[in-house]
Amino acid sequence: MKRRRSLHVLLLVIMLLLIPATGMAQQTYDVNYDNQTLEQVIKDLKKRTGYEFVYQKQLLENAPRISCHYQKVSLLQMLDRIF
Repeated sequence: MKRRRSLHVLLLVIMLLLIPATGMAQQTYDVNYDNQTLEQVIKDLKKRTGYEFVYQKQLLENAPRISCHYQKVSLLQMLDRIF
């Protein structure tokens, strides 16, 4: 009985934590990047979304510049297209 109650509490906490994540996953963005470095794009996405991105700066040094224009795309769609 006590174990079952603990399981219910754990599931409730998980559900409460996931509610904001599902809302953010459905949010869409409009972006226009013209000849931007990948680091500039990541900084802009951080500002727009509030998400933190972890990367090694050395890996971005030789990356090609980004030029793209997207309307009403989710963050996941945008990252898939950019990377």
